[in-house]
Amino acid sequence: MNNLKFAEFYKLVALLSIVIIFSSSCKKDDEVTPDYAGTWINVESIPTATGFTAIRDVMIFTENEVTDIIQFPGGSAEQWIDFMNLKGSISVSGNLMTVTIAELGISSLNAISGMPTGTIVSYKEGTTEFDAILSQSGQSKTFKSEYSVAGDKLTLKTDNNEDGDYLDEDEVTIYTKQ
Repeated sequence: MNNLKFAEFYKLVALLSIVIIFSSSCKKDDEVTPDYAGTWINVESIPTATGFTAIRDVMIFTENEVTDIIQFPGGSAEQWIDFMNLKGSISVSGNLMTVTIAELGISSLNAISGMPTGTIVSYKEGTTEFDAILSQSGQSKTFKSEYSVAGDKLTLKTDNNEDGDYLDEDEVTIYTKQ
């Protein structure tokens, strides 16, 4: 009788051991979130016909994807209206990020005020609309940016005019983590 109880106990221990070994082998290695992952915001003033206006650039990075949303001020101090968006894939090697745009969108405009409505219609790569927006923006479909993260600041350097440096206007942008 004792041998029967011992055999059942042995089977239970063996079964638990198999379950523990199986579950620990299925667990992914500790994943490290890249330092650039998260939501980053930059607000800058740009000249307009009537003075200056703020533009807010919201960058959302995951390990392999980026979403960029350009916004204009809305009716109140804390309100922003979506104007344009970009979605794409990223690959990172060292501090060099290669971005490939897969989707672009632009807001419709209010017929009376001329301001963006915030309703963005997006177009995927391969459509005529995608090509037209990309051409109008002056952005390459695939481009490289150097990045660095220090505390809550992300610095992106993109050689927009492809002259080999980052000394030109709008080639270095500093974002704050949200």
